[in-house]
Amino acid sequence: QRHIANDIFTEEECRELIHLGKALSREGHMDYYSVATLKEFYCNPLIIPFIHARERVQDIVEKEFDQEFNLHCEWSGLTCWYPGSQIQPHYDSNREYLKQRHYSVVVYLNSIGFDFEGGNFKFIDNDATQVIHPSRGTLIAFTSGEENIHTVEPVTNGCRCTFMLWFTKDANHCEDTKYLYTTQTNTPNEPIPEFYNGSISWDIFNEKMSDIGVSTLDNVLDDSYPVDKKILYLFFCKWKKLSFESQNSKKIWTEYYEEISRIYEKTVPMWFEFGRFCT
Repeated sequence: QRHIANDIFTEEECRELIHLGKALSREGHMDYYSVATLKEFYCNPLIIPFIHARERVQDIVEKEFDQEFNLHCEWSGLTCWYPGSQIQPHYDSNREYLKQRHYSVVVYLNSIGFDFEGGNFKFIDNDATQVIHPSRGTLIAFTSGEENIHTVEPVTNGCRCTFMLWFTKDANHCEDTKYLYTTQTNTPNEPIPEFYNGSISWDIFNEKMSDIGVSTLDNVLDDSYPVDKKILYLFFCKWKKLSFESQNSKKIWTEYYEEISRIYEKTVPMWFEFGRFCT
């Protein structure tokens, strides 16, 4: 089963998600690839547009696969594919720890031929190969089993940006469970420091990103984006770096939220919407 839909997000919404992904990204599981998942949004007002986008995708998948009110998001993330990144042929539930994945989704946030080169998506069928050329706002949804073996060709230039999601019928594997547990046991001013400590340090990540000509802060210094939101991205990058370097991550993040609250009290009400979401 497969479903393709065009223009599920507007150009502005795609740009918003690209900035979110780049501002909050960490090194992914592949070379030349970064990702921002739900845990990167923990106790951050930027979670609001992320959750809104996720809900829109879930509504489409449930409707098209006749699974209304029967699916849970197992994993979601904003990904950036830089030159050299690719995926070999596989299907998405091909490991024992992935058996809970029932539906896979990719939403393209930018377009081949304009924003990047390479990176075509291919379904590998017994009698043919279906090639899908990434186009901004296009959604591809499909069942996650071996009936949908697929691959991504190497990106050769630019940055291929996607919103990736997996859905499950098993409520025990809902990604929100861990998030909600965290928000119920910690106030927004007291995030769990371990959530920001990945397998690599900030400096190593920046070094890896600089190898392909970008840095974390450069990713958000884009004149096309609203100044108030750009301020939020820059502050998050700054404080995230400080937390890696500090012996007192809790104090650093408390100062971050106090500062960001002062900024957003004078700009947009997103912070206060986030506060209601957490409680």
